[in-house]
Amino acid sequence: MFEPEEDSEVEEITEKQMPLKKKAAKCGPTSRSHHEVVKFDEGNYFMPSSDEDSSPDELGDTDDDGFVSKFVSASGRKRRLKKMKKRVWYDGTRANPHEQIAVKLCFTDVYQFRRSLKTYHIAQLRNFEYWRNDSDRIIVLCPRADTGCPFYMSASKIAHEQTFCIRKILGVHTCIASGQHTKVTIDWLAKQSEQAVRIDPNTTVDTLIDNANQKWGVPIPKSKAYRARKIAFSVVMGDQKAQYTRLRDYLQAVIDTNPGSRCIVTTKHVVEHPSTNPRFHGLFYCLNASKEGFLNGCRPFIGKRSVQ
Repeated sequence: MFEPEEDSEVEEITEKQMPLKKKAAKCGPTSRSHHEVVKFDEGNYFMPSSDEDSSPDELGDTDDDGFVSKFVSASGRKRRLKKMKKRVWYDGTRANPHEQIAVKLCFTDVYQFRRSLKTYHIAQLRNFEYWRNDSDRIIVLCPRADTGCPFYMSASKIAHEQTFCIRKILGVHTCIASGQHTKVTIDWLAKQSEQAVRIDPNTTVDTLIDNANQKWGVPIPKSKAYRARKIAFSVVMGDQKAQYTRLRDYLQAVIDTNPGSRCIVTTKHVVEHPSTNPRFHGLFYCLNASKEGFLNGCRPFIGKRSVQ
């Protein structure tokens, strides 16, 4: 009669003496190992509610089927996405674009940043030198840093983009302003003169020199202004000699967009100036809409007038 009781006591002692496994301090995203096979209970895997049994189309406003809108991690903390700050872009079309220079200012590429950097220093009648000039990072200093000028600027490219962004601007120029030591190049002057040439194609070299002196306060040599005007004129008006090679392309575009039009271009060989390519002689084109309007809209009569 007492033997079963002794067996039960032995079983209780052995269960108490068994070591317990310690729980992990931080729970991972899963509670199983990667090689363990996932087991599902077929009976309790999906239990339809009473509403679904009656009519699956009749769902009330509160029937969300237990959907949780916010994601909760295993540690119990809610994840919130960081809001992207709105970028401020450089606008080169403004009247005074150098006034935009500030930290976190973005540029489309490294070339636009270099042009704006040059404009910024020319407007201040200062100079700069590159401490580092790469396609992904630029660092500039003042050439008179040994005299105590603390100016420093660094910019770099944003990852996986061509966008350039100013990272740091330390101090301002404390050196003496001088317009004779600025980086006024022909390309920069041609870029600044495009608007004047576009308004008046007959803009003179003296006009460009006076405009640069009034707006930027820098002296421009006449030879540099002449070359800058030539570059600006070619950008605005285009190369006239190169346009003759595109005449047949232009006539084909006219025929494609205006079916029925008549387009003729003639060339000739000049004996005085022999060349492998023929020279342009004449151009004729008549739009189909103009031809149809003349034939169908005008009255077909011939008048005669006597002159005494």
